[in-house]
Formats: sequence, C-alpha cells, structure tokens
Amino acid sequence: MNSHAEPLKTKRRSSERIAEHAAAHRLPAVHVVLHGGEPLLAGLVLLRRAATSLRAALAPDCALDLRIHTNGVRLDREFCELFDELDIKVGISLDGDKAANDRHRRYADGRSSHRQALAARARRAASRPPRRAPRTCRPPVPGLTPSQDEAQQHPQGRPTTAPESAADGQGRQSRHGPADQNGHSATPRNRTPTPHRPPRQSIKPEFTSPPADNP
Repeated sequence: MNSHAEPLKTKRRSSERIAEHAAAHRLPAVHVVLHGGEPLLAGLVLLRRAATSLRAALAPDCALDLRIHTNGVRLDREFCELFDELDIKVGISLDGDKAANDRHRRYADGRSSHRQALAARARRAASRPPRRAPRTCRPPVPGLTPSQDEAQQHPQGRPTTAPESAADGQGRQSRHGPADQNGHSATPRNRTPTPHRPPRQSIKPEFTSPPADNP
C-alpha cells in the first residue's frame, strides 16, 4: 500500500472543507499554518501536494496565505527552494538564548538544538531572493550635474512649508491667522459686537389706601 495515500486523502479533504468555508462566508483570503509536531517530517512531496491542493481548491478570487512553522533542524536548501517556489512563509521556533531554548527543545539523547536553529534561520535568510526597493524618483539623467538634474525635476523649485510664524504649534496653519510661540493665535478673533442694552429700571408699584366706608 502506498504510504502517501492516506495523508494525501486527508489533505485533499481538508483543502475541500477550507474552500467550502471560504466560499460560504465569501472570504477574500484564508490563512493556513502548517505546524507540528514537525511539519518538515512530511517531506518535500507531501508538502508540495498540500500547497497545490489548497490553491486548487480555493476560488480564484480567494487568496491563500500559507505558512509553516518548524524547529529548523531539517531545513535545507531543497526545502528553502520549495518554499520560495510556492510562496510559503517560514517561521522558525527559537525560544531565546541557548539556556532558554534547551529547556524544551533538545534531541532525544539530550543534545542541544540551539545551534541548528540559529543555522536554519541564517540559511533561510540567505536563500530568500532580495527585495527590490521601490523607486520613488526617476533615475538621474546622464551628463547633468546634480544641481542641473534637480532643476529639471523641480522647475518651479521644491515646495516649501508654511513659515513658522504663520503656523501653530503642530505645524498646521491656524484658522485664526499667525500663531505666537505658544501656539496661540496672535491676531484677535473677529466677533460680532453685542448690541448695547439700556440698564433695567426697577419699577416699584404704588399702593393707595382704599376709601373709608361711609357710616
């Protein structure tokens, strides 16, 4: 019996269920993390089929963010090339310095795995293709001095910020005009004058005695 048959069946069914869930909830992306145990023990063939099965099961408008967490002991050049090819992000378990890492991450015979984890991290970093920095401006024109090239890029001169005397403490233009050194408006606000009202006059009522009754 093929030893890969049962794991492949499980991965295929898992991929179908993930795709069903994503479709039912109209998810724009799903995030899948392969971890352990130790996922690299599955080998190159099963990991490739798991990744391709997931991508094939998902709808075209649903992105796949696939990641793998490993202790790094088996991480070699072939695994790194596979992960770059299939766009699988890699996390390496490292619990800290040697003493902290070796509390829970030793070989069965008691040997430390700290050095192998550090080597795996360096190997993975070295295998990744360098990212191109985004270009924020055009390349310089051959034959021009830096000042001439600058003049061509900004014929009207570089934009300048508002003078400090016309900005408030946070560098924003004050809606009440220039600001002083404390950030308060240096010009008085225009307010509509309140119309003058005459002072109130108190009026005291006058009481008169009622006329006397005639006998």
